[in-house]
Amino acid sequence: RAIEGPLIVQPVTWTIVFNREAATWWASWLALGRYKHVRAYAYVPFLHVWVFYDVNLAGTDIVIAADGEPASKMIESWIENADLLQMKRQGGARMRALPPLGAWCVPAVKRLLGLQCVALRPDALYRHCLRNGGIPFHGLSKS
Repeated sequence: RAIEGPLIVQPVTWTIVFNREAATWWASWLALGRYKHVRAYAYVPFLHVWVFYDVNLAGTDIVIAADGEPASKMIESWIENADLLQMKRQGGARMRALPPLGAWCVPAVKRLLGLQCVALRPDALYRHCLRNGGIPFHGLSKS
């Protein structure tokens, strides 16, 4: 018997992908540090889909993939040469007094997670996530 649940869902737990390679050599040079890019994906229970969120030089990509092979292929392509953290969205994300600044990957993922920190580069965001409940892991997760 199927378990019924909400049909409108905002994921609470995200997998944050810290890539060690950038799309271009100059983006890699700009990022400095170990990590060159950061993006996120989450499983949406009851709807059985995955949401992929990536702010990059070409704009913002939001991709929805069906659970199973489609999502697995997308995840495989994202996690190559990357470190992953599982991170819960923080409370009070909408309580900002100032508008968000910055339109690159780090500020975008900070807004997605509701984090209020001064991290501007993926390395600094990785350390902040670890200090604030981020859990390193390997493999797929639907939590």
